Amino acid sequence: MKRLPAIVRMKPPLHPGQVEFMGLCREYRFALATCGRRFGKTLYLHQDAFRTAVNHAGAKVWWVDPIHYMAKRAFRMMKKPVLGCRLAEPDGVLTSELRIELINGSVIEFHSAERGDRMRGEGVHRVLMNEASLIKKAVWEEILYPMLTDTQGSAAFALTPKGTGHWTYKLFLRGQSSKPEDLDYGSLQLPTTANPLIAAKYVEAARLDLPGDTFRQEYLAEFLDDGAGVFRNIRACIAGELDGPRDLPLLGPYVGGLDLAKHQDYTVLSILDRRGHLCWHERFQRLDWPTAKARIIEAARRYKARLVVDRSGVGDVVVDDLRAAGVEVSEFVFGNASKQELVQGLMVALEQNLISYPDLPTLITELSIFEYQRLPSGKVRYQAPEDAHDDEVMALALATLGYRDSLRGTRTDGLLGQTSVDELIARAA
Repeated sequence: MKRLPAIVRMKPPLHPGQVEFMGLCREYRFALATCGRRFGKTLYLHQDAFRTAVNHAGAKVWWVDPIHYMAKRAFRMMKKPVLGCRLAEPDGVLTSELRIELINGSVIEFHSAERGDRMRGEGVHRVLMNEASLIKKAVWEEILYPMLTDTQGSAAFALTPKGTGHWTYKLFLRGQSSKPEDLDYGSLQLPTTANPLIAAKYVEAARLDLPGDTFRQEYLAEFLDDGAGVFRNIRACIAGELDGPRDLPLLGPYVGGLDLAKHQDYTVLSILDRRGHLCWHERFQRLDWPTAKARIIEAARRYKARLVVDRSGVGDVVVDDLRAAGVEVSEFVFGNASKQELVQGLMVALEQNLISYPDLPTLITELSIFEYQRLPSGKVRYQAPEDAHDDEVMALALATLGYRDSLRGTRTDGLLGQTSVDELIARAA
C-alpha cells in the first residue's frame, strides 16, 4: 500500500530558547550551546534527531552520550514517538543495538562515548552530542569529526560548561569568532531563564541558595576558570591503571567500598591500595546474589581487603554473608546526615589529591554531575541528578572513608577535621 505524505506535529512545542538553538543549528555546520539547568537541551536534541531523520530520507543520525545508561534512556525516549507515528516498523526498532530504522531509510543510532573506539565506521550525516562537556576531546576529534568528512555532515553540542580549561570552551570561542577558518562554527549561551516554563522565582531562589560560581555555571551556563560542581579536582586525580588479574597485590593494606544495587542501580565495588589508588573496580547489574557475592568475596580475599559496606536496605543479609565467608566488614548506614559526612570526606580527598583512580568514564561522569540541594531547614542534600546514578560515587566515598580510618594518626589524621559544610561548599565554588 502506498504511503501518503503526512505532517508530524511534535510535542511539546519548542520554547523560544530552544527555537534559538534550532536557528543556530540551521545556520552553522557545528553549533554549540551551553545550557543552564532545566533549559531543555535533551528535548531539543531529540527533536533535532527526529526532524533530521524524517526530513532527509536515508540520513544517518548519531546520538552520543557520555555513558551507556544515558544513551539507553535517550533511546527509550525516542522509541515511543517513532512507533506512535508509525515512522518505523516494530522490527525496525532494535533495542539491543539502540538503533531505529525509519520507513524512509533513515537511521538513528544511540551511542556511548565510554568506548569511543567502538564507534569507528561508515560516514554519518549528523552527530548530536548530549552533555558534551563530559565526553573526551579525542572522541570528537579522532572519531566523530572524521566520520562527518565524506558526508559533509554536521554536529550539534549541548552541554553544561565545565571550565575554561575544557576542550568545549575552545569550540565555544570558535563559535564567537569571525575569523574565516571559524565560519562553520556558531555558539550560544542559553541560561535557565531562556526556558519560559521555569518560574523566575525558582531561579532567584537558586541564586540566593547556591555559591556564586555554582549558580553562574549551572544556571547562567557560563564557563568559569574551573568547574563548580560538588567535587573539584576530578580530572587532576586521574592516574594509573587498574590491576590486572595476574598482578600481585603488594601494596596493602587494602580497603574497599561496596555500594549495593537498589532497583535499577548497579552494585559497585571499589578497592584502594595503601597509596589511596583505586586498583580494583567491579560494576554489575541484575546479577543474582550468589553470583554477585562470589565475585565480591573473591576480590576481598585476593586483596585481604576490609570492606566498608552499605548496610541500608538489603545490606543486613549481605554483611552477614560476607562475614560468614571470612571477609572483614565495616558497616555504614545511609541517612541524610551520614551521607552528607561521607560525601564531604570524598570532597576533601579529591581536593587534596589524597586518592587517585584510572580514567573510568562512568566514575568520572558520576563525579562530574553529582549535585547538592540546600533544603529549607538549611541542611544539604547530596544526590545524583534525576534519572542518573551515584553508585560509583558512593562506592568510592565508602572506600575513602575506610582509607581515612586506616591512615588516621598518620598523614591524613582524618579528612574532615572541623571543616563545616558551608566551608566545603564555598571551597568547591
